[in-house]
Amino acid sequence: MQMQEKRIQDLEISQEQVRLDLPKCIDNISAVQEKMETREKRFQDLAISQEQVKLDLKEFIDDVKRISVDEIQENTAVREQIVSHENDLRMLMTVLNSVKSTIAGIQTALYHQKLLTHHYDSRENKDALTRLTKLETQFKNAPKAHCVAGSYSRTGLVPCTLCEIGTYQASAGSTSCKPCEVGTYQASAGSTSCITCGEGTWTATTGSTADTDCKSYCVAGSYSRTGLVPCKLCENGTYQTSAGSTSCTTCGEGTWTATTGSTADTDCKAHCVAGSYSHTGFVPCKLCEVDTYQASAGSTSCTICGEGTWTATTGSTAETDCKVNILVIIPYVVPQVGCVTVN
Repeated sequence: MQMQEKRIQDLEISQEQVRLDLPKCIDNISAVQEKMETREKRFQDLAISQEQVKLDLKEFIDDVKRISVDEIQENTAVREQIVSHENDLRMLMTVLNSVKSTIAGIQTALYHQKLLTHHYDSRENKDALTRLTKLETQFKNAPKAHCVAGSYSRTGLVPCTLCEIGTYQASAGSTSCKPCEVGTYQASAGSTSCITCGEGTWTATTGSTADTDCKSYCVAGSYSRTGLVPCKLCENGTYQTSAGSTSCTTCGEGTWTATTGSTADTDCKAHCVAGSYSHTGFVPCKLCEVDTYQASAGSTSCTICGEGTWTATTGSTAETDCKVNILVIIPYVVPQVGCVTVN
């Protein structure tokens, strides 16, 4: 048992020493990144130290196995120390395995770094890189062509983009394209001009892309939001003399149109006044005949008086103008007839 206790003490010292060396090992790993040759040597040293720890651990475990169960039970303190040291050593082994994995990763990275360094340091690659640099310089310094008409770019130089449909560009070296003006269209990309709509047709907006965008004008007496078909007739009381209009003109005060779709201001007429009429309700008008009347302006007929009533004149404006007929009876005196006596 004394030998075992001494062994445990030695292992405690070894364990403490390993714990003290572990931070140094990690610091050495960081130093490896700056000095490649020193790293490799340190990795070898760490690997040797790791193997030594493994051997010491194996030897310790073998010694522990040789301790009889009775001896361990007789000395509880020794048993607890052994268990504690076993746990500590397992933890240490875990840390060392982690360090080993880190070392292996760094060694792999250093190996790849060496390969890359060797690859780029080769004379053949240096020559190829020099030629490539010269070609890039020649390409950058070479004069660039302007964009042709019908195309554009941000700088006006190649590479260029074709003008979209509904746009055009007549000049070379342009940075943008223009939309087709009203009354024109363009269905093809990369165009230098736009096509004019057919006679009597027009486009509602700029940038039209097809001939179907060319619409007929609204005729006189009609209108629409764009001035193109489909159109609406001017409402009563309005007129429009021009084609392609977006609105109609209101008649002057006291005048009106007889129908929709009026095309001139002369279609705006005054209403027939009360007591008169016409087939449109507008001038020229006729006076209501005797036995009729009309109380409203703009009428197309007059109203006949009620039965047994009559108007005395034409142009009556109210029902009260219709009067009852009165028969005037004049008494008649019959002369007396007789003999005349002569004295």
